[in-house]
Amino acid sequence: GSLMGTIGKGYTGGKNIDVTLLENSDAFGYSVSLNATGNRMAVGAPGDSGLGNVLTGAGAVYLFGFSDDSFGGGSVLGIIGKGYADGKNIDVPTLGWADRFGSAVSLNAVGDRLAVGVYLDDGFNNVVQGAGAVYLFGFTDVFFSGGALLATIGRGYVGGKNVDMSFLETDDYFGTSVSLNAVGNRLAVGTRGDDGLGNVVSSAGAVHLFEFTDELFGGGTLLATIGKGYAGGRNFDLALDEFDLFGHAVSLNAAGNKLAVGSPGDWGYGNVTESCGAVFLFGFTDASFGGNSLLGIIGKGYTGAQMINLPTLDIYDNLGVSVSLNAAGDRLAV
Repeated sequence: GSLMGTIGKGYTGGKNIDVTLLENSDAFGYSVSLNATGNRMAVGAPGDSGLGNVLTGAGAVYLFGFSDDSFGGGSVLGIIGKGYADGKNIDVPTLGWADRFGSAVSLNAVGDRLAVGVYLDDGFNNVVQGAGAVYLFGFTDVFFSGGALLATIGRGYVGGKNVDMSFLETDDYFGTSVSLNAVGNRLAVGTRGDDGLGNVVSSAGAVHLFEFTDELFGGGTLLATIGKGYAGGRNFDLALDEFDLFGHAVSLNAAGNKLAVGSPGDWGYGNVTESCGAVFLFGFTDASFGGNSLLGIIGKGYTGAQMINLPTLDIYDNLGVSVSLNAAGDRLAV
C-alpha cells in the first residue's frame, strides 16, 4: 500500500489534484465512492454553498476521472450542486439552505449511476424538517456526460420516477447513508434518526431497501425496512435500543444479496459499553431482498455462531460509523 495522490485545496505535483474552488467549511471528502475499476470517483462536499456561495450548506458532489487504474491523469469532470451549470456540471435548483447534499454518495460498478444522500432535506416544499432524501442521477457514458437527475426519493416527492416516502418524520435523516449494487437497480438507504415503527425508540435507526425495474431508476419501490418493530412481508424486526443509530452506514455487495449496516451508537451485548458501536450483517435469498436474515453481528460481547466479539472496544469508539463490502461480500472494512 502506498499514498499515490491527494485531492484537495492547493495539492499539486505528481498525481495530486488541486481543487481550486474549495472554500472554508466545504467539508470536501465527507463521503467518497469509487466505481468497480477505480477510474471514476464521486466525492461529497456537503458544506458547499453553491456557485457564488448563494446558499449556505446546500452541498455538492464532485465527479473525478482518471486515465488509468493507478489514479494517473486525474481531473474534475463535473460538479453537481446549486448553480453549477455548463459542461458536465449539473444544477440542482431544488436544493435548500443547509440540505447537506453529498453527505453520502454511491456509484454503481460502471460509474454511470449515482445515488446522493441529502439527510437534512425537508421534503417537497419543506414540509418536514430533517426528513431526508436521496437524489438519483444517470449519465450517458462513463465519463459523466449527459448527467441528469432521474428521480428523488423522499417526503412528498411524486411524479415521474420519484418515490414518495410519506411516513418520513422530523429528524429521521433518511439518506444518512446510501449504497447501490453493481448494476444500480438495488439501493439501501440508512435512516439513522428513525424511531422505529410507531416511534417507540428514539433514534434506534433503520435501513430502507429499494428496487428499480430498470437501470434508469424506473419503477422505484420500497421493498423492505429493517428496524425496530418493522415486521411482515420482507421487513425485518431488529431489537434495537435508543440512539443505536442503526443505518449510519450501509454497504451492499455487487449482487445486492449481502448487506453490512453500521450502528455506531450500539452499547454492545447487554449494553455494557456506551456507544462502542457494532456492525450487523444481513443476507437475502434473492436479489430482491427476499428471505432477509441476520447472519452475524460484530461488536463488544457478541459471541456465538457467525458473531465476532471485539473485546477491546471502548466507550464512544463508534464502530460502524462507516462500512464497505467488496463485490463478493466476503471482505469488509469498518
